[in-house]
Amino acid sequence: MRDDAKAKALLEKAGQNVAGSYDSFYVKENVSTANGEPVHAVIRLITSGDGQRGAANKAAALEGMNQSDVFMYGGHARYGTGLDFDANYAVTVDWTGVPNAPAEGKVRYNQYDTLKKLLGGTDAAAIQRLEQLKKQGKVTVHESNDGNIFMSEKNQHPYEFGSQLMEAATAGRTNTLAEDIQGDKYRLWLFNGCRTEDYAASLQAAAKKNPALNEQNLDLVLSNESLYWNDISTSLSTFLEGIVAQDSAVGLEHRLESVNIEAGKNSHNFRGLQDNPRSNPVKP
Repeated sequence: MRDDAKAKALLEKAGQNVAGSYDSFYVKENVSTANGEPVHAVIRLITSGDGQRGAANKAAALEGMNQSDVFMYGGHARYGTGLDFDANYAVTVDWTGVPNAPAEGKVRYNQYDTLKKLLGGTDAAAIQRLEQLKKQGKVTVHESNDGNIFMSEKNQHPYEFGSQLMEAATAGRTNTLAEDIQGDKYRLWLFNGCRTEDYAASLQAAAKKNPALNEQNLDLVLSNESLYWNDISTSLSTFLEGIVAQDSAVGLEHRLESVNIEAGKNSHNFRGLQDNPRSNPVKP
């Protein structure tokens, strides 16, 4: 049930200083016991809203990633660049003096699909035309990166038009998780987006600098396939139910597969679980 005051009191009792700005808190008491003491579940909820509170949401997310046993993200994977709580980028094209231009003067495009169609329809044609316009100084990408938890500096999808725009929108960004995440404790992160397997290489590189991110401390659940937007909230709630029920790794896999049927049986993969028990799966 939602109970902001009780949640904060429980977190404070557990020695966690909650400074982030969260949308709401939920509490389920007495989900288990440990060393003879009751264990309570506290959920901190962050929503991106209209994307205007990116910096505050990023700060809250990093705080949650540091303090919480489990962190779940459901949203855009941003072509492998990372988690994001900002509004989407936009592109302005100055058509002045461009032969056979589809419009006049400066036009701002908030939907990249619209621009892709204007520039040729296919990824290859649109990318080629984009490069021509960029060389002519006709393209301006309006980025918003205050809410971006950056994962990968490498363009994971260079042959996709949207990824080329994303690369321009995130130019100069670096993965700082090796500095942002601290503490020798166990963490489990679910990144539910299209597709978050692209984060793996950068997270492994960060783990070499920071043991808080190595396989002994951090387990990852990443998506292999393009997931369907209408399955995201169900994926998060189903995964949470499995955590509270203390499912095995295989049980959690079954849960995610059961609600991402359209994405295929191998919708997700687990990394860092070699040292975790994988027997006695609990099927939903």
